[in-house]
Amino acid sequence: MNQLEELAIQVRILEKQVAFLLKINGLDLSALRNAPDTELLMWYRNAVTLLGTSKTIPPEMISPWAEIFLQLSEMELHRIADLVEYRHTWEPFYQVAVKCMTHVRQHADFSRDLHLQQLYAVLDKGKRNIRDAAVIILTEHPKGLPPRAKALLRSDDVLRHLAK
Repeated sequence: MNQLEELAIQVRILEKQVAFLLKINGLDLSALRNAPDTELLMWYRNAVTLLGTSKTIPPEMISPWAEIFLQLSEMELHRIADLVEYRHTWEPFYQVAVKCMTHVRQHADFSRDLHLQQLYAVLDKGKRNIRDAAVIILTEHPKGLPPRAKALLRSDDVLRHLAK
């Protein structure tokens, strides 16, 4: 066996170990990493469409979104940006996360329903995940950020980190 084969074996072993550690720690969030561009574009378009609706979103429709928010990283957002020719593709996902959180929190059974409370917690984690990806994107592409997006980030006090 040559050195290249040994190195390839070691890399495969390390990949399996990392995947296992991510899974047991609840950090296995890369399902979208290998998703086709069409799927990423579908989620982006659905997020934009969902922003335009004023109807209450039922919790069963929110659960898949919570998972998507956890899986999005700057890598997927960059891929979407290349498809739609707009750098700040995190914005509709962030707004949908806030909208979903509001709908869950305003649900009549929120104070009594553990599932709704857990869903809210997952949405909050997903929103923070999108915000973190937004900070990375804003560091790379500070120009062209609409005022509305600045206001969204200001609400989480993220812009102060960009000044550094």
